[in-house]
Formats: sequence, C-alpha cells, structure tokens
Amino acid sequence: NPEWCRFINADGIIGANQDIISLNLYAYVSNNVSNGSDKDGNYAIAIGASALVRGITAFIGAYVVVKTAPLLYQAAKGCVQTVAEIAENIKQRTPNQKKDNRKKDKQAVYTLREPVSGKVLYVGRTNDLKRCKYEHDRDPIKKGLSFKAETGKMSYAAARGTEELLIRKFRTLEEGLNKVHGISTLNPYHDYYIDQATDYMYAERKIAKCPWD
Repeated sequence: NPEWCRFINADGIIGANQDIISLNLYAYVSNNVSNGSDKDGNYAIAIGASALVRGITAFIGAYVVVKTAPLLYQAAKGCVQTVAEIAENIKQRTPNQKKDNRKKDKQAVYTLREPVSGKVLYVGRTNDLKRCKYEHDRDPIKKGLSFKAETGKMSYAAARGTEELLIRKFRTLEEGLNKVHGISTLNPYHDYYIDQATDYMYAERKIAKCPWD
C-alpha cells in the first residue's frame, strides 16, 4: 500500500514491462516513483506516457468532432428543410381561399376559331372579354379568328380548370396556338382547379352542356 509506504502484496503480473526490474513483484513502478505510476497495482506506466495517451485521445476526439460536425450540421439542416418542404407542400395543396374569393366571379373562358370551319385554335381566360377581344383583333396572327365566350363570369379556380379542359379537348397545344397548358400537371392546385370547373358546370348547372363534352 503506497499510502502506508509499505507493500503488503505483490504485483499480479510478472514481467509486465518486459524488463528485469519488473520481475521483482515488490518493486513499486520499477523503482522509478518520480517518473511512473501504478494505478491498479499490476504494472508501472510512465507518467509522461500516460499524459501522452490522454493527449492523443483528446486529439482524436477533437478531430472526430471537427470532421463530423459539418456532416451533422448538413444532416440536421436537411431534416429541417424536409420538414419545411412537407409543410410547404401541405400549404400549396390547400388553395388560399381568401385570395380566390377576391377573384370570385371575375373570370371567363373564351376560344378563337377559324371563321369557316369553326375549328378551335386557341383557348384563353380573361376577366375582361371586351378588352381581350380588342387585343386579339390587333394581333397579326390571331386577327380574323372568331372570338367566342365559352362561359360567363366564374371563379378564378373554375376558370383555370375550364381553360385546361378545353385546351385538352381541342388539342390547341398540338394543333393550335396555345403554347402552354392552362394548368401544369405538376401544379399543386391542379386537381382542385379541375374539380372546381366540374362543380361549376355540373353541380351548379350554370350552363346546359359542358363545353369540353
């Protein structure tokens, strides 16, 4: 027992340090108490070596933290972004009813047709049929085509859906003058707009026959 300055038991490991002195099981820290320590009573370890081991361990720990911190940050950032994207997608799939109500009963859907054959070449949507017809009459490409209002004033959502359904029916993207779909299939409101158009035409019975039938 070092605290009593006497040894009452021998080391449990013979020749632990692979030197002659360590064969003496009653020689404390190989008779070098100023530079060594014996934590468990089995073999000596140099004080400097113990500090070096602790230093290396601390360095490795710090290195791991430094290297993994950016990865952990990116993972956490990605998780936050994913949650934000989910929330945004939910928000996008729920149309802003207040905004839609401001446009209620302001929109109309119209077509431009060849005067003789009646073939539809263009489908559009507007909140001012008179002004829209005037602008088309000044367009060199659309001038001379017959302007026809397909619906009366309707909600913005119903008009969006009706416009898209007519574009599909008359194939004005492939055979006419429309450049893009009225509603992209990637638009989060797509199904909502189509449903609103169908409700307007059928459930509310605003007109006798759907123009896309």
